[in-house]
Amino acid sequence: MCLKLFSDKEEDIIPLVAKDDIVVYKAMDVYFKDNKTDERLLVEKVMTPFRYAKLPFEQRIQACGQIRIRKNVYSDFEINGGVFHSYKNLTDAIRDVRTYGTSGNKTIIFKAIIPAGTEYYKGEFSDYACFGSRELILTKEVVHEELFDPKARDAVNKKFRVVKE
Repeated sequence: MCLKLFSDKEEDIIPLVAKDDIVVYKAMDVYFKDNKTDERLLVEKVMTPFRYAKLPFEQRIQACGQIRIRKNVYSDFEINGGVFHSYKNLTDAIRDVRTYGTSGNKTIIFKAIIPAGTEYYKGEFSDYACFGSRELILTKEVVHEELFDPKARDAVNKKFRVVKE
């Protein structure tokens, strides 16, 4: 997932610093496995949709790798790597997930926080307002899910706090 930046010159691209915690939304793919003792499903793992990285919950985490700023084929500057991508608005996150989906897994959206003092960039992905930050706190609060299988919904409800915003 590349974060398109709002700048015509690379030298003008500088990170902002969060003065306060910023609430954002992070789409994650959830993988299920069968429970061997009964008919229920269990959450096996939760990973980022495009980089397939596992992220720990409820702790401040640092993005790996170097921030790579490059020009894409449309002559826009973008960041590809070295940051966590997140959505500014829940409705944009939902629309993007519904439009593009991911690798055939069930995508759920978590509330996340860019902690105060963290460097971040403003940009867009698929025309939706997004952030790229060096640090992120992924909460266990699921703010959106469209799990049509009752077993999958039950597994998510047992593992995380499902809240509606």
